[in-house]
Amino acid sequence: MAPLGRVTNPGDHWKSQVIDLRHLGALRTYAQSYEYDELGNILKMIHSATGGSWTRHYHYAANNYLLSTSSDGIQPTLDQYTHDAHGNMTAMPHLAAMDWDEADRLRRADLGGGGMAYYLHNNTGERIRKVIENGNIKEERIYIGLWEVYRKTVNGTLQTERRSAHVKDDQGRIVLIDELMVDGGVSLTTPTVLYRFHLGNHLGSALLE
Repeated sequence: MAPLGRVTNPGDHWKSQVIDLRHLGALRTYAQSYEYDELGNILKMIHSATGGSWTRHYHYAANNYLLSTSSDGIQPTLDQYTHDAHGNMTAMPHLAAMDWDEADRLRRADLGGGGMAYYLHNNTGERIRKVIENGNIKEERIYIGLWEVYRKTVNGTLQTERRSAHVKDDQGRIVLIDELMVDGGVSLTTPTVLYRFHLGNHLGSALLE
């Protein structure tokens, strides 16, 4: 499998800059291919691009747990992973620590400088609450079926509240309805409603909104 595409310069930020498509130095084509072992584990990700090729290697233990990944190229890297006795990953490059409950459900994650994340599940194992605490900022999501509430507080004061409803058909989600209730610490007399229509491909691996 070798999808073709384009990547932008790492210094470009999509929110603050617009790339001129006529600038040949801002865009480039690339090819990406993959290698797997007989068990289906990915062994290599090979990225081929003029002046920026690299290969990422995946290393496994005898019990099939991912131990590390390494990349060669312009900026070589080595990332390591640890697991508990049940095979749950307990640390990865961007998460300093991950704790699991007795049913192997993620309970807490150290975001490595981005705060702490806490997760709560119901008796069927479905996640019903997520909280991220980072200094004086707390972000919370509550999930009830196809309904979701997002709240953000700063120093204990509610700054943002958004309620969302997921509308699905037999193929998956077709629209997400966001209703903004609190914005900038101010309760809105007339909530702002945003309809976000989703169009995905047949694999569910890409989405147009």
